[in-house]
Amino acid sequence: MFCRKCGNKLPDNSKFCDECGTAVYESPSSEATANTAEPKTTVYQSEADIARAGAEVARAGADVARAKVNLANATTYGVTDDISPKSRLTATLLAVFLSAFGVHRFYLGKNGSAAGMLVLTILYFVISGVTGTGIIFQPNLLLMNLWTLGFALIPLMIVSIWALVDFIVVVSGHMKDGQGRRVKRWR
Repeated sequence: MFCRKCGNKLPDNSKFCDECGTAVYESPSSEATANTAEPKTTVYQSEADIARAGAEVARAGADVARAKVNLANATTYGVTDDISPKSRLTATLLAVFLSAFGVHRFYLGKNGSAAGMLVLTILYFVISGVTGTGIIFQPNLLLMNLWTLGFALIPLMIVSIWALVDFIVVVSGHMKDGQGRRVKRWR
């Protein structure tokens, strides 16, 4: 046996080279590799053993067939684990027409943020109803307190900006549903 770094002759039981200190690794003997290359032979004792082995092979074949079908569906329909089954078209239409109420977020399963949008919209209607400062032009608008008007419009501005951003994100296909999957499919 020789050192692989310096070529020094080593005793058979050496772990390190005496000259350079390199660790000695033994390559597997040709006898050991020849034994591992042989196929494993199984001896069945009864017909029940043969039936069990056949059932295992059938299950493995069914698993392979199922995996092939799943792969084909994913390729054909663009369905993968990170793509939501929700429709981007539906989410977009809801974002256009009912986004102030958070309906598009309820549809996508984002119930917490949808409830936040809904609360802000209701808060706007309550404040504007109590103070009479709605967005409809009224002749006595000039006589109203500007602070009250601004306070009533704050929730509306927040929801409006939030809805615009949501619309852009949904249309671009970057919106995620409640499980964190992207909403990409238009149908």
